[in-house]
Amino acid sequence: MPPPPFFRIPSELRNRIYHFALLNQRPQFYVANLSVDLCYLEEPGHIEPYENENLRWLLTSRQILSEGLDQFYTHAKLQWYSIWSCDRTNDLTLDGSTSIFDLGRVKAAELSLQMGKEHHERDGKSYDLVVPRGKEKWEGKDEDFAELGKVLKSLDQCAFQDLKLMVYLFRTFNKTRNYEDTGNRWVVDLGAGSDAGSEGNNENEEADDQDDDDDDYSDSDSDSYSEGYWNAYGTNLSDPDWINGYLVDFGFLENLGTQWKHIQTEYIPTYMLAYWGDGDPVAANIVAVPIIQQGLAEIAKVLIGGEGWTIQDSLEEVEHGAARWLLDANRAPDDERVLELKHTGLRSYVGDCEGCYDEEETFTLHDDRGDGIIRFMAGKCGHVVELETPVVGREM
Repeated sequence: MPPPPFFRIPSELRNRIYHFALLNQRPQFYVANLSVDLCYLEEPGHIEPYENENLRWLLTSRQILSEGLDQFYTHAKLQWYSIWSCDRTNDLTLDGSTSIFDLGRVKAAELSLQMGKEHHERDGKSYDLVVPRGKEKWEGKDEDFAELGKVLKSLDQCAFQDLKLMVYLFRTFNKTRNYEDTGNRWVVDLGAGSDAGSEGNNENEEADDQDDDDDDYSDSDSDSYSEGYWNAYGTNLSDPDWINGYLVDFGFLENLGTQWKHIQTEYIPTYMLAYWGDGDPVAANIVAVPIIQQGLAEIAKVLIGGEGWTIQDSLEEVEHGAARWLLDANRAPDDERVLELKHTGLRSYVGDCEGCYDEEETFTLHDDRGDGIIRFMAGKCGHVVELETPVVGREM
């Protein structure tokens, strides 16, 4: 019996057909206690809904399933996951329960890491310790990748080799109640009224809207964090005058394993306090950012595995916002160890400008003449912010 017409097409053309059928698709499935979302080559500006129905054609025949999945895994990427303790059923299966998708065949991951700080005492001294943003309100958040690490270790095979890690530091005050991808802040709506259906909360939200500068983090009984949450994990860095220094420990990233061949870390600067509002102290970031960057470089050596590595950094300019610091780490032969960090430190930030009263002005390091003064210049109005070189523990 001759094969169907589709399979008489050369395999290269069939793969192109599979490619366009898979483009922008984002299948969702369950593995162990995780709900996993993959994506296949998302086009810029295109967001496909999480709808497995669009991929039901994979079940047309076993040959289409095999060839289609082979093509899918050439560009599949783990983009998001959550801890899922509720009843769940995979809807694209051959046996009624096991998903046709296999996390162990995925080669790339793009994960976000939001950091906070907690107070840390050591040898009678006081520090800010940079930690994963713990105690999240939603229990499905795997802030230190511990649950993902357990699942990866349980897989029969693990093909992961390319990791992109986007690091966001600390919180900012919430004006827009939305995520603003402008390179300067990660905004989450934590205010009263975020749980739909509560009349009282909606009233509180309307009251908040009348005051632009109110902090939207609510203390209402129906929508609140555990006591001391913001004081322990969510607040901005402390002013360097009032502590003995800043510490980092990125050891928890070893939960992701050491099988990676290439890692790109992207540090996205926080919103800075320059005039008004609840933002991060610039002086604190001048001291802390190079420590954080060095910590990310050191853990990259571990995650790359093997004994050889090349690690280099660069700056990526963005159209609206502060430049992003990129760290590129690659596995290398055992006798090759290259670490070149030429762009560390706070080079630019976004914050409120006292010169033009713009609430999202980009400031760039202007000069450091060695006179004890660090200067940042606003890009639009040219206003210069002068800061004394920070000294930790000066007021203690």
